[in-house]
Amino acid sequence: MRKIVEWTVKNHVTANLLLVFILSYGFINMKNSNVEVFPYYSLDMISITVPYRGATPKDVEESVCARIEEEIAGIDGIKEIKSTASEGIGTVIVEIQKGYDSRKLLDEIKNAVDRITNFPQEIDKPIITEVSRRTEVLKILVYGDANEKDIKRIAEKIRDDLTSLKEISLVQISASRPYEISINVPRESLEKYNLSLSDISKIVRANCIDIPAGRIKTKDSEILVRTKGLKYTSKDFANIPIINNINGNIVRLKDIATIVDGFEDVDSKVELDGKLTAVINVYRIGKQSALTIEKTVKKYLKEEEKYLPEGVHTVILGNMADILRSRLNLLLRNAAQGLVLVLIMLAMFLEIRLALWVAAGIPVSFLGAFIILPHFGISVNMISLFAFIVCLGMVVDDAIVIGEHIFYKIERGVPKMKASIEGTMEMALPVFLSVSTTIAAFYPLLNVEGIFGKFMFAIPAVVISVLTISLLEALFILPSHLAWIKDRESKLYNILPKYFNKKLDYFIENYYLKLLRKALDYKYITLSIGFFMLLFTLGFFASGHLKFLFFPKVDSDQVVCAIKLPEGASAIETQKAVSYVQKKAFELEREINKKYGKKIIKHIVATIGSQPYSNRHNTSKVTNNFSSNLGEVALELEKSDKRNLDSNIVANMWRRITGEVPGVESISFTSSLFSSGEAINIQLAADDFELLKKLAKELENKLREFKGVYDIKDNLQGGKKELKLKLTDFGKVLGFNVATLGEQVRGAFYGLESVRIQRGKDDVRVMVRFPENERNSKYFLDTLKVKAPDGSMVPLKYVATYKISPSYSVITRANRRRVVNVMADVNEKVADADKILNKLKKGYLRKLKENYPGLSYSFEGQNKEKRDSMKSMIEGFWIAILLIYILLAIPFNSFRIPIVIMTAIPFGIIGAVWGHVLLGYDLSLLSFFGIVALTGVLVNDSLVLIDAIYQFKKEKPELSKYELAIEACKKRFRPVILTSITTFGGLMPLIFEKSVQAKFLIPMALSLGFGVLFATGITLILIPSLYLIFED
Repeated sequence: MRKIVEWTVKNHVTANLLLVFILSYGFINMKNSNVEVFPYYSLDMISITVPYRGATPKDVEESVCARIEEEIAGIDGIKEIKSTASEGIGTVIVEIQKGYDSRKLLDEIKNAVDRITNFPQEIDKPIITEVSRRTEVLKILVYGDANEKDIKRIAEKIRDDLTSLKEISLVQISASRPYEISINVPRESLEKYNLSLSDISKIVRANCIDIPAGRIKTKDSEILVRTKGLKYTSKDFANIPIINNINGNIVRLKDIATIVDGFEDVDSKVELDGKLTAVINVYRIGKQSALTIEKTVKKYLKEEEKYLPEGVHTVILGNMADILRSRLNLLLRNAAQGLVLVLIMLAMFLEIRLALWVAAGIPVSFLGAFIILPHFGISVNMISLFAFIVCLGMVVDDAIVIGEHIFYKIERGVPKMKASIEGTMEMALPVFLSVSTTIAAFYPLLNVEGIFGKFMFAIPAVVISVLTISLLEALFILPSHLAWIKDRESKLYNILPKYFNKKLDYFIENYYLKLLRKALDYKYITLSIGFFMLLFTLGFFASGHLKFLFFPKVDSDQVVCAIKLPEGASAIETQKAVSYVQKKAFELEREINKKYGKKIIKHIVATIGSQPYSNRHNTSKVTNNFSSNLGEVALELEKSDKRNLDSNIVANMWRRITGEVPGVESISFTSSLFSSGEAINIQLAADDFELLKKLAKELENKLREFKGVYDIKDNLQGGKKELKLKLTDFGKVLGFNVATLGEQVRGAFYGLESVRIQRGKDDVRVMVRFPENERNSKYFLDTLKVKAPDGSMVPLKYVATYKISPSYSVITRANRRRVVNVMADVNEKVADADKILNKLKKGYLRKLKENYPGLSYSFEGQNKEKRDSMKSMIEGFWIAILLIYILLAIPFNSFRIPIVIMTAIPFGIIGAVWGHVLLGYDLSLLSFFGIVALTGVLVNDSLVLIDAIYQFKKEKPELSKYELAIEACKKRFRPVILTSITTFGGLMPLIFEKSVQAKFLIPMALSLGFGVLFATGITLILIPSLYLIFED
C-alpha cells in the first residue's frame, strides 16, 4: 500500500492519467445511460393468458384457470399462484421465488401448459410471457367533429407513421373498439334454407383461405401455384356462394345476410372536453430516451396537423417526458445548490487550494461511479439522482481527513512530498475503515425485498459506487496533487480559513473544551442524559405522536376517478354516472380557479366502457378490456412546477365535491405517480363463493365505522345473469349432445367466429350471428330452433331446460382457492392503517375465523409490501451492524473499542426523528432507509476520534486517559465538524425544498441530514465519555 501511494505521489503523471481515465470513461458511460422518471425493475412474475371467448367466468375458472393451476402447482421456483377468471378470458399470474432463474421457470411452465390436453376446443392459444414493466411516455389524443371510424383511421395512420420512425418502437391504440366484420343472418333465412349458423360459419371459413398448391417445374424456371381465397372487406364476403341449386341458381351470402364491416359490439367511448376521441399510447422500450421520443412525436404532430381533416385535432396528454424533465431539473438544481454550499463550507475552514482539490473529488467520484453503475443496471432517474445528492457531502469526507492531515504536516515544516506520503499513510486506515463501514451500511439495502426494494435499489448502488471511486481518488490521486502544489504566499488563499479557523479555535478553547471537561468529569451522568434523550425519542414515536406511512404519495400531473357500476349496467347508465362526475370536475375547476387565482386543470377526459388512465400502469401488455359498467374521468393538470398544488389535494377536493354518486357500485380517486398498493387490502379465502360475498359486504360495512377510511370497494363484481342449459332426455334421443347443443346456443347469443383476417396491423374477426334485434330478448330464447343431427329444426325448449341465475363477472383465486379482496384508502391525517388492521385482526377477523371454519384471511397491498420490505430491511440493518463491528474489531484488535465507536448509531435516530417533527413530516419507509444508511456515516466521526486517541497514546504515552481524550477531541474537532456540516450542507437544499415534485424523497434526506447533525454533537461529547467509562 505504502509503495503504491509513494509511487503515485512521486509520479504525478500517473495520477493525472488515472484522473483523466476515470473522468473520460465515466463521462462516456453517463452519456450512454438511459434517462427515465423512475427506475426500471423486473416484477418477477410470469403471466399465462388464455382467451375463451363467450365463456362465463365460472366456465373460464373450471376449464382454464383451475386446470393450469393444477398442472403447474408442483414446479420448483413458484412463490405464489394467482388467477382471474373473467368473461371470455382467464389469466394466471405466477410469482417467482427470489433468486430463481425466471427463464428456466418460464420454459417449465410452457411445457406444463402444453401438456394439458383437456382444454375446451374454443380457446385461443395460451400466451405465456414474463411480465415486464413497459414505460408509457405519453398519450396522443385524436379528437374532433368526426365519426368513430374516421377518428380511428387517423389514429391508426399516426400509429403506423410513428412506429416507422427509428426513435420509436412501440405505439398502441387503447380504449378504441376493435374492427369486426359481422355477418347477421335472420332466423327466417336459416329456416327457409334449412341452415344453421354453424353451417354458414363453415362455408365462410372454407371460402376465406389461401392454399399453397405446390410448384410447376419448367426447363427455365419454377412457378409457385397458390389458390387465392382470402377476403378482406364486406364486399368480398357478400359474394360467397352458400347454396348451389340444380337449376344453376346460386344463393350468395348477401342474399340471406346483412354484412357489416364495423366494430366489435362493445360499449366504449372516449371524449376529450366533450368531443369524440381516440387514445394513442407511445411507449419507451429498452434504452430509448423518453425525451427523444417526446421530441420526435412533437415534431411529427406539428407536420401532421396540416393534413388533418377540418375540425380534427391532436393533443399530447400524460407526458412523462415533461415530468421527467421538470423533476430532473429540480434535483439537478438542488444538487448544484448543495455543491455550492459544500464548496463554501470547505473554503471556510481549509486553505483555498486544499478546498478546491478536496472539492475536485466530487466530479471525479460522480463520473467514476458511472464506470460501475452499468453493472448494477442503473439508469439516470429521480432515485439515482437523489442518491448522488445524498453523496454530495459524504464523498468529500475521506478527502477532508487526508487533505487536512497532509496540510497539518506541511504547516509544521515537513516537506510536501514527504508530508503527502506520511499524511496519507497515517490516515489510510481510518479513511479506509470509514468508507468501508459506510459501504457496509448501504450494502444490505441492495437486498431489500418487495417492489419498494427494487424501486429504491439505485440508492445503495449509487452510494457504494461513488464511495468506492472516492476512496480511490483520496488515496492515490489527491496526495499527488497536494505534493506538487506550488508555494505561494497570498492573503487571498488564506483570508477565509484564517478568519473562520480563528473563530473556531476560540469556540473550541472557550466553549467546547469547557463543556467536554465537565462531561468527562461526570461521565456517567453524561451517559445517562444521552440514554434518556434516546428513550424519550423512542417513547415519543411509540406513543403515536409521529405517524408512520409506508410510502408517501408521489405527485402526478393527472387525477383519475375510476367508476364501476353493477355488472350488467347499460352504457346509458354508465354515461349518466360519468356525466355526473364530469360535471363535478367542472365545479372543481371553478373552485380551484377562484381559490388559487390560476387555471390548474388543463383538460378533462371522460371514458365509457374502459379505464385507460386507471390501467396506465399495466405491466404486461395493453389490452382493450371493455365493459359497459366501467367508466372513468381523468383530469390533466398543469405541470407541478407551475401549480405548486399537490395532486393529492386536488383529488381530495374532487372527492368532497362529488360525494355519493347514485347507482355506482364503487368509485375511487387516484393521484399518485407511483402506487405501492392500497392502504387497506384484506383478502378473504373460502370455497363457498356466496359466503365470501356475504362476508365481503360485512367487512366493508365494518370499515365504514372507522373515521378517515374512504374509497371502500371489493373485487367481487356482480355478474350478468347466467343462463344454464341442461339437455333433456328427448334431446338425447334426437342425437344432441352437450357439445353440439352448446355450439348452436353459443352462436345464437355470442356468435360464431368463422375466421380471422389480418388487415394491416389489425386482427379482424369475422363473426356469424343473428341480428341484434333477434338476440336481445327472452322471447328470442323461447322461440329459438336448433338443428338436429338428422337436419331437422327443433325448438330449443324441447331439447333442453334452462334457468336464469346470477353470476359473477370476475372470479379471483389465490393459491388455488377462491378469494375476495376488500380494499380501502386511508386519510393519514385522521387515521392509521396499521392500527385499523390490528384492531380488525384482534377482534372482527378473529371472530370470523372462529365462526366459519375453513375461512382464512391475509393482509395484501401496502401492508404486504411493508412486511416484505421491513423484514428484509431490519435483517439488513443487523447485517450492517455486524459487518461494521467486524471491520472495526480486526484493525483495532479489540472487542470493546468497536462498541464505543458504534454507540453513536442509536443517537442518530434522535436527530432523524426530531428532524421529521421539526419540518412537519411523517416517518415513512424512506425514513427508515435513511436511518439504516445513517449507521455507516455516524461511525465515521467516532472512528476519527478513537483513532486520534490511539495515535496520541503511541506518541505521548505519558498522558493520562483523560488528557488523551481531551487532546484527541481538540485535534479532530475541525475534521469531524467539517465532514458533518458538508454532509448536511449537501442535503440542505433538498430538505428545505418546497416543490411537490420531490416531496416523497425528503424523509430520507431528513433522516440522513439531521441524524448526522445531531449525532455529531453527541459524538464529540458522549464518545470520549464512553471511552473513559470502558477504560475504567
